[in-house]
Amino acid sequence: MKILVKYIYAGKFVKRVKIPLFEGIEPVLTRPGKLIFWFKEKEHTGEVIEVEENELLVEYKKPVYGQNGLNAFGEYLDANFANNMDDLQADVDEKSIAIQENATSKKYISKIRGYVHYDGKELLVDNRIKVSEITKHKDLVEDLEDNNIEIVVTQHDTARDTIKEGVTLVSERIHVNGFVGAKSRLEAITLEIEGATHQDSLQYAKYATINRHKGTLRCHEGKISLLEGGVVHATAVEIDSSIGGAVYAQDVTIKHVKNNLKVYASNSITVRLVSGEDNLFKINYRDVPVVQSKLQFIDKDIKELRYKLEGAKRHSLGKVEELEKEITRLKKEKEAIHNSYKNAKITVQEPFKGLNNIIFTIDNAHEIAYKTEAKSYPPFYLEIQENIITLHPVAKSIVIEEK
Repeated sequence: MKILVKYIYAGKFVKRVKIPLFEGIEPVLTRPGKLIFWFKEKEHTGEVIEVEENELLVEYKKPVYGQNGLNAFGEYLDANFANNMDDLQADVDEKSIAIQENATSKKYISKIRGYVHYDGKELLVDNRIKVSEITKHKDLVEDLEDNNIEIVVTQHDTARDTIKEGVTLVSERIHVNGFVGAKSRLEAITLEIEGATHQDSLQYAKYATINRHKGTLRCHEGKISLLEGGVVHATAVEIDSSIGGAVYAQDVTIKHVKNNLKVYASNSITVRLVSGEDNLFKINYRDVPVVQSKLQFIDKDIKELRYKLEGAKRHSLGKVEELEKEITRLKKEKEAIHNSYKNAKITVQEPFKGLNNIIFTIDNAHEIAYKTEAKSYPPFYLEIQENIITLHPVAKSIVIEEK
């Protein structure tokens, strides 16, 4: 103020001057602000970073002042007046990330389990992983089993495999836009492959959809556009068209069969058109691995229940009836599998174009085989009268001698 009065009394300002109106007090920092990317500590474990629900992703530690400052308005300068230049400078997805803030820190916490996406402009957690290809030398995620993560692998170059040779990939959902390389192994609950599988590749899924299949697939339910020499093990499978290959399932449905296909089923085989020759359609539960596995589980369950039943008879009579009913149910289920040939059918809706083989297996020592002609047939099935078994509609019979 004294400086200003000096110039006023002089009557004028003889030159341009700068007069400070207020001199604030600078705060004294004991710890500067710091931004910590905790999720980046996982970068060494995989090509993408998987995080758990409620996991701390990023933390901004606010500056700590040993002595507060004072501004022109008489307000104290402390952590609340920091300019947050060290804070996260990116958009944060509110659906997948929660922000918790107090006087000393600001935390960014994952709301869901998934993988972290951070490109400097946006921070989010998603359960869809999008990559162009996967190589054997890069683990995509450290542990993908039961993780609710969907992997989308996109490669538009048809000359390159999307899933490289030797890759093993396990996730809840896998979607491959391109081709699956040799010696690769894919495991998922839901598997979709828009390209082709290599003949030396393996796929395991509960539900599988494959465009062109040359490898080996094991699934509960499968849908294949073109079976091209591949192998399928399933409970039920639907195939649009086939050129060679082998199918092992309880129920098989195929629109168009060309040549050299082998189909083994326990319950039914349904085909719209067989345009080629040298195809095999066989009913025999012993040839279907999924049925054999089911029988093994039934035997194991019966054995365990019998053990529990013996204990219940001695110590807990109230449980005896329930255990006996469950054992009876499993025995009937096992018997139904053994007798599945009695109700099985092979249906070819349009006329055969050439010679193909129809086989019904009764037991290890008996089967009925028939070679088709180029004509139409009603569904094939067995009629059993005492010890005579007849294959209809061709009336071919065998006699089972009593032991």
